Amino acid sequence: MECFYHNGTPACGICKSCQRGICKNCCSEVQNGIACLSRCEKNAIELDEMIESSKSMQGKSTTLIKSVGLGSGEIFHIVLGILFLGFGLYKHQDFMSYLGAVFLVFGFLGLFRVAKAKSKKKS
Repeated sequence: MECFYHNGTPACGICKSCQRGICKNCCSEVQNGIACLSRCEKNAIELDEMIESSKSMQGKSTTLIKSVGLGSGEIFHIVLGILFLGFGLYKHQDFMSYLGAVFLVFGFLGLFRVAKAKSKKKS
């Protein structure tokens, strides 16, 4: 591979930002790679900062999902089940009543599954 900017000169690596082959005279060392000197340095540095920010956010988002996620969907199904079942019985609509019953079943089965998973974690 040859340098993108100097024909005939062998490239020493690939720019982190633009992915072009660059020689030793055209490269600037940035964190975790090289970039085109005076052309792509800023973009490569910003790319590194975005990657590091993403890594730190991953742990926070995993914690948030674990804290909110367990049981919240199941409770939502139970509430919907109560609403649909109540509305169906009040208006004498069989479909709404059946739908409410299905939501209730899925909600309670889900809560049972979550409780079972939590008890296995503690063991």
